[in-house]
Amino acid sequence: YDPLTDPATVKLDGERAKHWLSVGAKPTERVVKLMARQGLVEAPTAFGSSYAAEKDSTDEDFAGIIARNYMAGAFIDGRLAGVTGFYQLTGEKVAHRGTIWGVYVDPADRGRGIARLLIEVGKISS
Repeated sequence: YDPLTDPATVKLDGERAKHWLSVGAKPTERVVKLMARQGLVEAPTAFGSSYAAEKDSTDEDFAGIIARNYMAGAFIDGRLAGVTGFYQLTGEKVAHRGTIWGVYVDPADRGRGIARLLIEVGKISS
């Protein structure tokens, strides 16, 4: 975190984060939010939003998103390798449908079928 830049910047060291997650570190909601923002920067087409739209959101905004949506993560040796989000539509005629709003897999773990598994879990859980 660099508060001296304007605006303040956060740089996530993905390798160090993977290391700490692999040895049992449990990220706080704030850290999970920062990791999600990193995904928006590294893979903007994987999400229905953008970094610009999300950068000023509060922790409460993020907690609300989690509460209103189904989210699933893929873990390899205890570290988060991928994530997906799904929300159910509301309304009498569409409540049986939903939308997958984002899928992100860490670049180091791509090509292993993780995204496909996340989608399948979302379909089963909906």
